[in-house]
Amino acid sequence: MGSCRGFLLFNEQPHFLVIWNPLTGSSKIISYSHIVSRIKTPRSINPDHKVPYGFGFDASRDDYLVVLSWPDNYNQHHLDCFSLRTNSWIHLDAALPKSMGTWKQQFYGLFLHGAIHWLCYSSKDYIDDGILIFDLKERSFSKISMPKQLVGCSPINLTILGGCLALYWYHDHITEIWVMKEYKVPSSWILICEIDKPLFYNLYCV
Repeated sequence: MGSCRGFLLFNEQPHFLVIWNPLTGSSKIISYSHIVSRIKTPRSINPDHKVPYGFGFDASRDDYLVVLSWPDNYNQHHLDCFSLRTNSWIHLDAALPKSMGTWKQQFYGLFLHGAIHWLCYSSKDYIDDGILIFDLKERSFSKISMPKQLVGCSPINLTILGGCLALYWYHDHITEIWVMKEYKVPSSWILICEIDKPLFYNLYCV
């Protein structure tokens, strides 16, 4: 489900997470069943009980965090995080921007520059709206707009290439790859290439 500084995050059914250190072989099993039980209307919001999540490192507290989001009866999202350092769940009193209330099918967040990033769309018109950022140190949200050329396009996926946020989408048998060359500067989005290949389900930089 993700990785951070050498640690790997796995999902174990029915509602468990596993953090594994492949170097030492040690692991930590984490239950999030208490979060799933809070989702009052899962069928209308998420029939598979999938919970948007992220895995990252808070350098200010020297702590690895697993962040999970869950919706209440009013489809307002709340955040809980598991601290590997304290071995406990913490409810985060962080306000999700009202204009960014719905996650895409890509439920996993990407860790970069001390923050977790999700690709979201507006809950009102279901058009791709931007990238939601959760700063692990400040425990606060911000937002980055996507290139205007991609607004309303689908399917779009978020990834990290060469230490930069990147978007890729498939259309007319071509995959476009866009990269934000300067972090949190929307004007720095550039189209780096067009690949005449079938749709990529996952894109990685090696």
